Amino acid sequence: MIGKIIIGNSFGPCISYVLGLTKVEKEKFAETGIEKATVLKYNYCYGDRNELTQQFNDVKNLNQKMNRAVAHIILSFAQEDEVSNNQMIEIAHKLSIKMGFEKNQYLLVKHNDVGNHLHLVLNRTSFEGKTLSDSNNYKMIAEFCREMELEYNFRKVLSPKRFLPKDQRDIPREDVRVLKCKAIINEALNHSTDWDELQYKLLARGITMEKGRGVAFIDDKNVRIKGSKIGYSFDKIEKYFQNNENELLHTTRLRI
Repeated sequence: MIGKIIIGNSFGPCISYVLGLTKVEKEKFAETGIEKATVLKYNYCYGDRNELTQQFNDVKNLNQKMNRAVAHIILSFAQEDEVSNNQMIEIAHKLSIKMGFEKNQYLLVKHNDVGNHLHLVLNRTSFEGKTLSDSNNYKMIAEFCREMELEYNFRKVLSPKRFLPKDQRDIPREDVRVLKCKAIINEALNHSTDWDELQYKLLARGITMEKGRGVAFIDDKNVRIKGSKIGYSFDKIEKYFQNNENELLHTTRLRI
């Protein structure tokens, strides 16, 4: 489970994105037929995008000194974690208690497009005009994720290194799935002399390749990995092809 938090100053664009109402998001999901957003909870708020924005701004204005009142929290679960809507609501409520915003306005939305993840739009200004502290936000969310992994038996993820005890900071952080994908790519690359041959060998092992200005790989669980992130950039793969072709040519000449 991974948690992120973004602090901003404008509720309208944030709410529009979370509800899937921006032009880009509408076009994207009109093509797929997938309903992007499912609202799971309105906490001291209600209504459509315009009504929510107005309500959040009304409370924000109770503290005229507060500019960055928007907190956008994202909670992502591993694909193998089975999380019901009720559990997501429960987890968000527990986070609100841990961070002290259970009586603040927030909108909880599940996104249905990529894996299991939640978006929470929070008003850092309370109804008393007080500001929710943003001190140690990242550390608190990391700690919370570790707690939820234990409580709900989710796949365990290491916290960011700066939040780990010193004796855990050197633990390898690569995902087992990524390591498996790298091994398959490496094996296929060692026996390929062009893009078509590589693609064929990868497809046989359940990996799809996307090639454009860069290259990316999608495994059998529909997890997308950028080639440059795992050491296989477009240019590096081209060098593999050239080396393999030269080696093949050299071997052929020796046989002749």
